[in-house]
Amino acid sequence: MRPIWVGMSRFDEVVADRSREYGGHAFAVGLLAHELTHRWGMGLEQMEPASGERWPLSSDACQCHWSAGLHLPAAFPVASLFTSQPYPESSLMGGHSYREEADGTFTREEKPYLTPAGFSWLDLYAMGLARPEEVPDTFLLADIESLGDGRLAARKVPVTLERIVAAMGPRNPSASEAQREFKLSIYLMHRGKEPDAAAVQRAESIARSLAAFFDAATGSRLKLTPAH
Repeated sequence: MRPIWVGMSRFDEVVADRSREYGGHAFAVGLLAHELTHRWGMGLEQMEPASGERWPLSSDACQCHWSAGLHLPAAFPVASLFTSQPYPESSLMGGHSYREEADGTFTREEKPYLTPAGFSWLDLYAMGLARPEEVPDTFLLADIESLGDGRLAARKVPVTLERIVAAMGPRNPSASEAQREFKLSIYLMHRGKEPDAAAVQRAESIARSLAAFFDAATGSRLKLTPAH
């Protein structure tokens, strides 16, 4: 999935940014869970029923991250697993949470970079973990203009699963048939003839934290089992 140096300081069990301290290998989990979830891809589109106009819901060339203007709050927040100081959670795969103000403007709730965050209902549908009727309507902000002090002016475009299915077709396999149990294998390259016991122990600890993350972030709908 990705080559990394398991001994990097960012992968320590206890880490911190400017605002808070985290446990449970939080920065490692945030990065690795994000990369693992790319297996499902975020390249969805929706189609306007009246005009037939198609709206991509990702904004990068790889079509592997949600558009920054997409409102995707976490369905099952996970911050409490890693820190005693809560933070806003929107999809680990992009997008944001937006608060609509009384004057019609929007405020973006900023989340820490690549810390663990839950999945949105749209993520869970794409992953085969949510039935269509569980996915609430949301919105995409278009023509965004910064007004300062964190406020944004934008045009609000409705995003619904019905419009996504009109453009992409229904998910196949459906949530009732999709794979929900996965094994995680981590391969370690060592200097010298003998494995580094500390590196093995550290990798196993990170794998356990990843498994706990996926259990919490999917509402126990996905099981990740570290292989030994």
